Order: sequence, then C-alpha cells, then structure tokens
Amino acid sequence: MGGEKLPILSVLNFGVMDYLPVPDCRNMIDVESDPVTDDIYALCEVSHTLVKIDAKRNKETQSVKLPGLDVYDFAFDPKRRKFLVTDYLTTNATVVDPDAMKVVRKIRVGWVSTGVKYFDDKFYVALPLVSQVVEVDADTYEVTRKLDVGYGVRDIEIDKNRRILFSGNYLSGSVDAVDLNTGKRLKRAKAGGLIRGVEYHAKTDRLYIASGCGVKFIPVGKWLNE
Repeated sequence: MGGEKLPILSVLNFGVMDYLPVPDCRNMIDVESDPVTDDIYALCEVSHTLVKIDAKRNKETQSVKLPGLDVYDFAFDPKRRKFLVTDYLTTNATVVDPDAMKVVRKIRVGWVSTGVKYFDDKFYVALPLVSQVVEVDADTYEVTRKLDVGYGVRDIEIDKNRRILFSGNYLSGSVDAVDLNTGKRLKRAKAGGLIRGVEYHAKTDRLYIASGCGVKFIPVGKWLNE
C-alpha cells in the first residue's frame, strides 16, 4: 500500500510458499531458466521488462526495458545465447543479449506475435491474425519461411524427434501438426474453443492442450497413423 513494492514471483521453499521480490517487474507473463548459469529470467508485460534473477540467492540482479507495446512470450537460443521476445501489439520481435542484458536488435515478423519456440537454429513465431507460424533464422534473424496453420494460432510446440510443429489455434479451436521438413500440414484436429497452450510430452507421446473447456490430450503416434 502507499507505493509499497509487492513481491511478484513465488518460489517453493521446503513445501512452504515463499516470495521473491522482483521490483522491476509488473505483471509477470512468463519465466525461462538458463541451462548454463544459475539465472532465471522473467518477462513482464506491464513494465515491459526482462528481468534476470539469481536462482541461488533468490534475488533480482538486472533488468532491461523492452521496446514495443505488449510483450507476450520469449524463447532462448542457447547456442548464440540470445532471447527472442514477441510482442502482441507491434510488428516487431526483440532480440536480447542476456549476458549484457541489453536489446541488440528488433526484427519485423508481422502484426501480433504470440507464442515462440527455438529449435535447430531457428525461431518459430506464431502470428494469430494471419494464421501462420513464421520461421526465423537464428544467425541472420531473417524470416525464411511461413507455415500455414489454423486461425488465431496462440501457442506452439515442437516434437524434436519427429521434427513436427504443433499449433494451438485459439480462435478456430483446432490443433495442427506441421512437418518442419516439408512445411506441409500433416493433421488437424478439433480440440474445443479458446486454446491457450499446447505441450508435447515425449515420454507418453501425448500432446496436451489447454482449452476453455479443460485439458485434453492427443496420442500423437496414433493420430499420425504410425
């Protein structure tokens, strides 16, 4: 109250909920961990910041202000050590160097970018208004391909072994499986309206789908007639 900075990020401490103050973050929308360092990163929608947190000390260490209007999602390229951050209200995605904690580039991907994944030297960015996922080269940051998916694609996932991209299409209520080798759609399934998230679980070979009517799943191998 009265200008007090409220703790935003919660961490579990021996089964008891504890709090980690992140003063440079307002409305945390996503978190990612660094596979090399002891840092985690928080993406913050309202403050438009990317915040670095020391996971050992449970303390914010740095933050960087992001351009754009409404950040949505981010993905980490561990080979080049770069984040790509999408933005819901502009045509650009932002490249951030997490070691220097600075914006190094803006790239034009198209209006309203949402979900993003990194795989095999490429970023994949969901564009719901044009029903596409664009492929971005992680070396040049140029759009190299456009993959047709369902209307309102919001979240994406990748089966790395099959090299298949899954799209969760928020407005059409469908899920697509796209072959990343050919760029062609292999399958489409109706999964219910308001799909917000998709997650592939390799051990069970299931694609989990978060929709407005609950969690559903698809046995991928059976779906693909393998």
